[in-house]
Amino acid sequence: MPIPVGEPAAEWREIPIMPEAVAGEEGEGSYAFTVKASAADVQLFYEEELAELGWSLLAISEGEMNATIMIFQKGAEVASVTTFLLDEETIYVFLVK
Repeated sequence: MPIPVGEPAAEWREIPIMPEAVAGEEGEGSYAFTVKASAADVQLFYEEELAELGWSLLAISEGEMNATIMIFQKGAEVASVTTFLLDEETIYVFLVK
């Protein structure tokens, strides 16, 4: 998982990027950024922000290596927000839409 090094965007494909993002980078069909926040802060941000944009949270699951994936749907569109704990204060966020 390559660590993003570029300037973070404000949004990607109409999905907001957390204002506290430290670095961000677009990939093929994805966007990754790092943020100095807790996993709970990231989860709350996306649950609230995407709900305001008409997205519904379909599922949330915790995996290995302190990973969490959230699946959202808006009409026929599906988006996922996956978080990984990099260190005690940095979260890696991976968006797919």
